[in-house]
Amino acid sequence: MIALAPLLFITEGGWQIIRVIPYVALFVLAVSLVEAFFILPAHLSHDRPWSAPPLSSWQRAVRGWLDGIRDSVVAATVSWSVRHVWAAVGIGILVVACAVLLLRYHEVRVLFAEARASVSNMVQVELRLPAGSPFEATLAAAERFRDAAEGVNEDLEGTSIKSVSVVVGRILSTRPADAELSGDHVATVRAHLYRRPVRIAQPSEVERALRARVGDVSSLEHVEYVTSRSKVRPNLAYSIRHDDREVLQDAARKLRSALASIHGVYGVYDNLSPGKRQLEIELTPAGKAAGLSPALLGAQLRARLHGAEAQRIQRGREEIEVVVRYPAERRRSLKELAGMRIDRPGGGEVPLSLVATLTERQELAELTRIDGKPAVFVEAKADAAVVTPIQARRLIEEGVMQELRAVHPGIAIERDGGARNERRVLETLATLVPLALVAMYAVMAAFLRSYWKPLVAAAGIPAAFAGAVLTHWILGWDFNFMSVFGIVAVSGVVVNDALVLLDRYNIIRRENDALPAIAAAAAATRHRFRAVLLTSLTTVLGLSPLLYERSDALLFLVPFVASMLGGLVLAGMFVLFLLPAMVMIADGRHE
Repeated sequence: MIALAPLLFITEGGWQIIRVIPYVALFVLAVSLVEAFFILPAHLSHDRPWSAPPLSSWQRAVRGWLDGIRDSVVAATVSWSVRHVWAAVGIGILVVACAVLLLRYHEVRVLFAEARASVSNMVQVELRLPAGSPFEATLAAAERFRDAAEGVNEDLEGTSIKSVSVVVGRILSTRPADAELSGDHVATVRAHLYRRPVRIAQPSEVERALRARVGDVSSLEHVEYVTSRSKVRPNLAYSIRHDDREVLQDAARKLRSALASIHGVYGVYDNLSPGKRQLEIELTPAGKAAGLSPALLGAQLRARLHGAEAQRIQRGREEIEVVVRYPAERRRSLKELAGMRIDRPGGGEVPLSLVATLTERQELAELTRIDGKPAVFVEAKADAAVVTPIQARRLIEEGVMQELRAVHPGIAIERDGGARNERRVLETLATLVPLALVAMYAVMAAFLRSYWKPLVAAAGIPAAFAGAVLTHWILGWDFNFMSVFGIVAVSGVVVNDALVLLDRYNIIRRENDALPAIAAAAAATRHRFRAVLLTSLTTVLGLSPLLYERSDALLFLVPFVASMLGGLVLAGMFVLFLLPAMVMIADGRHE
């Protein structure tokens, strides 16, 4: 129970789904304790045979087979282990070191991505052109993506895309709670997918094939691909803060270029997009001398361009408003606007160009501040099949970020988006896992009445880590947060197996003080072999079917299961073969 407790405090992003597992496990463990203490004794109290033929004969055959393995293979291996303790411990250290090297040299890639339990049955492409782009340009870009999507089935195994729909003028939300963006410069292309087993490819593979077919579209300001019902934050995102906006723009431009130069990084975007063109109208000294004010001038311009109400006509239950304004051709021309006649308060008319200056400007579409300072966000996505986010971040943070900090003193560049969620999850685990280990140590020390034996039991956790990494390497899976959570979950089972063996060792030593530690360790392993084997074997058999799960909704659980299976297998071997050697080092050193 203590080992699962840290998972209860994971609250960041898509990883909140992992909080369900500890609640279920804690409830199941509580029920199992009730069964063990109150129901099982009643079952064990009668003298009747447990099984009737032919089940009893099968049980005897299996028992004899397990006893044969125990007395031949296990006993011989344990005998060698307790007689060559340092060699046995060295083998264990070597296995753990190999697991670390597999991670260090990217033979097992570390890919921390948010869990996606709500994978969608479509691939949505959100297109955004510069503000003010005509409808026709947006439609042409959307049609290019539509044509590419219609040909994706030729590039993938099976039949993936069922139909393609295009909406120009609005970015559709993937769930009702999300806000929708509208305008002539945005569009949505949806590739609707077949359900399994008709579709073999995953949505991410469909997205990758679509990106390869479309290529680069120079007219687009931003493209975003969505393959789940909830948008996942970009795995490459940075916030830049500085008091000088020119410095921010220069830093964002260099960071964008650096991200775009990394093979496998796509969708590079920042929030420095220019907004719509606008006119600033300011009174000249002549306009002020004519008695005009900004409010009076604005009211006249609004009436001529937007319209002024002339009358209302009642027609049945409806009221029709009659508005008078300039014709459309005069409202679209800047020359006509400059020559527009403005009424003076004292009577007479003057041209607008005489009483006011017209200045065309184009500000940013979005202005952001963090802690009172102007800020810019630069974000991108990394194609995990080419480069992991961790590899891309290392290139950025060891390259262009160092240059920017050297050139622009006082600039603040921090991780954002999915990277910030990763950091918070790691910080949570780094705080709570040691506390859980201390609590586990305290419980084991009280149970075993020893200060060093809990440390021996906890030594199985590195073995579980090594087993998880090796399993990912054999199966070809990336190592992600679900893998880490699996190691945290399996550590409790590993410690429980070690406690079973250590408890038996203590009983043997208490019953026979003259028995050497080497004999007691070997005897404890022989007596508890079946219990350790059944604990690990039943869990492995129960979880193994999930390794072959290819459902989009459950695929994210496979690394979790791989960590538990690999951790159980290797940690079980540690408990049976290396734990007696470690007991000999600690308790039998005087013999």
